[in-house]
Amino acid sequence: MSLFKLTRLECKQTSGSGQSDDDVYLNVQVDNGKLKKKVWGGSHGESIEQGDTKAINLVYDVKDKLRVDLWEWDANSSNDLLGSAMIYADSHSGQCALVNPDENDEYVLYFEKL
Repeated sequence: MSLFKLTRLECKQTSGSGQSDDDVYLNVQVDNGKLKKKVWGGSHGESIEQGDTKAINLVYDVKDKLRVDLWEWDANSSNDLLGSAMIYADSHSGQCALVNPDENDEYVLYFEKL
């Protein structure tokens, strides 16, 4: 088992080409367990603008892999998947790019192996 801490999320580019903020949230799945929805960001997402970094500070005990999905909450349409990352138990501390070319979003998820 390996402990991983999701430390922060950095917004490089929002879906509005930097002209507006995104309301984002995270879903996670540990190993092959049940998908945990909106573990960070709340029911309507955390507001984030281009250049912002938001603290996450969630810790997970991982035997095989941790899947992290970044979603944008939309009030008037379906929510958009902005990117997914897979962190494996043998990974070291690092970062993952979360990108959706269709939405023009770009985020960086930072994590630490504890």
